[in-house]
Amino acid sequence: MRFFPRRDSTVSKDRDKHVVNEELETNSDIPHTEIAKEQSELAGIQEKYEEKRTELNDLTQKIQKVREEYDASIDNLMSAKKDLNQKRMELDTIHREYKSVSSRIKTYETSAEINMHLTKAKDALLRTRDESRRIAQQHDELKAQAEQQRDALSKIKEEIAQAEQQRDALSKIKEEIAQAEQQRDALSKIKEEIAQ
Repeated sequence: MRFFPRRDSTVSKDRDKHVVNEELETNSDIPHTEIAKEQSELAGIQEKYEEKRTELNDLTQKIQKVREEYDASIDNLMSAKKDLNQKRMELDTIHREYKSVSSRIKTYETSAEINMHLTKAKDALLRTRDESRRIAQQHDELKAQAEQQRDALSKIKEEIAQAEQQRDALSKIKEEIAQAEQQRDALSKIKEEIAQ
């Protein structure tokens, strides 16, 4: 998205040269030094205008890049959150299985069945404990990633704020350029009045 429409600089330059040439033809009684001075001031204003417009385009591209990075960070953060929720659901499932195994152990009547199921329960408990540790470790890693991305997001927000401040500064410069162009137009009118 463009903040300011791009003008065709060649058309503007040709028009300005044409106006200056007309002024030279109609105001032949004005000293050439004054005309040369006005032309050099006009050229300086045009150069400043082109520089500021280039800076504005660069700043607009930088803002767009920062916004893209911001969107990518948000996507990564949401993906990490989704993974974390999935791991929590897996952990809940493991805990339910563990409770189910524990309740079945209590219902067996013979010691052989109890021993056999106790062994299975111990194996399941060990697997559950290992899985719980693995999930807890993954949870800690995801949490660390989320914190890193939150920090990166804060930095991106600061960059966006700085870019917007620079954009505001360039807008003020553009207003100053517009005032300079108005002064140039006023000088042209004065020349016309002098010529008359």
